Amino acid sequence: MSGFKPQVWVTSALTDQDVAAALTLCFSLRRTETSRKVAVITSRKLSTPLKDALHYGFDFIFYLEEDRNTAGLKIEDFAKLTTLTLKPFDKCVFLSSNMLVMKNCDQIFDEYNVTQGFVWTEKGDSSIFMVRPSMETFKVFMGAVLAKNGSRPENYLKTLTNNKTGKTVFLDEKYSRLLSPQNGILLGNENDFYIINLIDYPNLLEINMSTDGLGLVAQVVLEHLKSIYKWDVSPLLEWAMNVFEAEGILKKESENGSDSTLYVESGLSTDDFG
Repeated sequence: MSGFKPQVWVTSALTDQDVAAALTLCFSLRRTETSRKVAVITSRKLSTPLKDALHYGFDFIFYLEEDRNTAGLKIEDFAKLTTLTLKPFDKCVFLSSNMLVMKNCDQIFDEYNVTQGFVWTEKGDSSIFMVRPSMETFKVFMGAVLAKNGSRPENYLKTLTNNKTGKTVFLDEKYSRLLSPQNGILLGNENDFYIINLIDYPNLLEINMSTDGLGLVAQVVLEHLKSIYKWDVSPLLEWAMNVFEAEGILKKESENGSDSTLYVESGLSTDDFG
C-alpha cells in the first residue's frame, strides 16, 4: 500500500447491532480525509452480510481472540485492550463506535508521545485513548486486571495514571466533546469540536430522530450523523444484504441443477478498497 503509515484508527463492532454505528464512525473519519487507515476489531459471530459491509468500509479487519480473555472482562472492554496486540502499528487511537468525528484529527498522532503505553482523557473515559502496541504491556495489563478479579480497565488505568512519576499527559478535551441528551447542548467552545462523544445519547442512528429543541451546535452534529448514515452507511448495508441474498439464490439454484447465468462478485478483501 503506497503512503501507508504505521498509525491507525481503531474501533470495534462485536455484534450485528454494533455494525451500523461502527461504519458511521468510519465514514465520519473518511469525510475528514484522514491520511491514516481505519481498522475494526470484530467477532466471527457476526452475520455474513455485515462482515462483508465491514470489509468494504474498513481498511483492516481484526477478529477478536476471545480465548485470550483470561481475566474474564466484558467483551467490549477486552476488545479495547486488544489494540495493544496490533503490533504492525506504531500508534493506535481507539474510538468507541458511539463517537463521531467532525474535523480532521490526524494531528493527534503527533501531539502525544505514548511513553507509558496509554494516553487517554483526564475524565477517565475510555471512549477514546491512544496506545503504542506492545504484547508485554498487554500481558502486564491483563495480569493486573486478573489480580483485581475482572476490574474494569478504567479502574486500572486510573491507578496506573495516579502512580505515574512526573507530569501526566491527557488527550485534549476537544477529542471527546460530550453531547448531552438532558440539555441538548455540547459542552465547550463551538470552534473546538473535533470528536463528539455520543455515549449517553439514545437511539443515535434513528434516521427520523427529531432535533427539535436541541441547541444549534447539537443540531449540526446530529444532522451530520444522519447524513453519513443516509448516504454512506445505509446504502452499504443494503448492498451487503442484497449480495448475500443473491449468493443464496445462486447457491440454491446451483444445488438444484439450474443453469442460471447470474454472476455475483464476492471474496472482498482490504486490498480492493485501499
